[in-house]
Amino acid sequence: MATFQRNLTKRIGRPRIRAVERPPLGQRLYEERTRRGWTLDEAAEESERLGRPIKRGTIYAIEEGISGEPRRRHIMAFSLLYDIPADELASLSLLAADPPKENGRRNAPGGSRRGTATASTS
Repeated sequence: MATFQRNLTKRIGRPRIRAVERPPLGQRLYEERTRRGWTLDEAAEESERLGRPIKRGTIYAIEEGISGEPRRRHIMAFSLLYDIPADELASLSLLAADPPKENGRRNAPGGSRRGTATASTS
């Protein structure tokens, strides 16, 4: 019996439990896609048909908030795909952005400040 259950788990996977909420943009895109009854594959196919292709994995990553800030071309493609104004999607994307630090600046991606050189002194 244990072997059957182990094999079944390998085939269908374990149920996923959501540890954190989706970011505002991801939630809105997820709701639009599911409202239309589309799978990730169907949304990707429709975006390609419209001439603004978005890969299935990219759609998933943006919906789940695991891709960082989406590119402008993705915002435009989702706008066309779901008939939502691009500025509305962009504003939702900004809601999830990191808040500014105490000095009012945001850190550069990767946690370092670009354009600053460090000199070593002996």
